[in-house]
Amino acid sequence: MKGLKLSLLRSPLIVVLAVAGLGVSNASLAGSEVALKLVDGKSFSDYQLTGDSRKKSLKRLEKDFVKLFENASDAYVAEGQKLEIDVTNIDLPGQMRYFYGPNNDDMRVVESNTPFRLHFTYRLKNSEGKLIKEGEAKIRDFSESKVKSANNRNFGSAASYHIAIKKWFKKQF
Repeated sequence: MKGLKLSLLRSPLIVVLAVAGLGVSNASLAGSEVALKLVDGKSFSDYQLTGDSRKKSLKRLEKDFVKLFENASDAYVAEGQKLEIDVTNIDLPGQMRYFYGPNNDDMRVVESNTPFRLHFTYRLKNSEGKLIKEGEAKIRDFSESKVKSANNRNFGSAASYHIAIKKWFKKQF
């Protein structure tokens, strides 16, 4: 078994992928920083994801929103600056239906033009920690889902907010 692990590590493909992965994480650390916190997540309007408990949903949403804000901030937040975001409410598109379908599963049902909301406060700081800009944001938009598949993991998740968050960045910064 040790010989197998050693031969895999010598493989050029594995080494290239490992180096590429390290480069991506270092690049994101060298640029701007995004710190996101869910404030009193259990009181959010609607945050449960299909197939996850409420507790797991909050953890997954926090991780997903960090990625969304990091990706969107690349074009608008300068290197060395820090964006702090406190999410105060999430209302995912669609509604949870319990004991739904032939298998009696719990699933989020999202139809075209279903509203979603995201409320948060933000603080943009320079590399010394001095406040540059702060405010409160209330994003409200409509999902434009063309795929009506409950098997799609992004269906009714944080991914629905991608375009709305980019629009917010463009408007604010």
